[in-house]
Amino acid sequence: MLHTNRFASYLVLTFSSLVSLTGCDSTYDEKVEKLSSLVERNQMGGTDYFLEKKGKYFQGEWFKTGLIFGVIDDHNLCIEIKDYLEGRYPNERYRCRPGN
Repeated sequence: MLHTNRFASYLVLTFSSLVSLTGCDSTYDEKVEKLSSLVERNQMGGTDYFLEKKGKYFQGEWFKTGLIFGVIDDHNLCIEIKDYLEGRYPNERYRCRPGN
């Protein structure tokens, strides 16, 4: 199982990266599109993964909540974080999707 401190450090890295890459003058959707486009064009070694959360109010809609990149097994780490979050928040659903 994922160690809590390791998990917290990845979340800080993920959300810090999102904020610094997209700036302050865009809407949420524009920021997500900029980040998705950047990831799609700039693979970091193997496949990078977005962690997505299923929306509660918009059925079938998924929202990017994290980006996993730069580790040996990005997919496995994304699954570990997904499993941790679903265990911690049993009413929430997460998934891992390739970013590039």
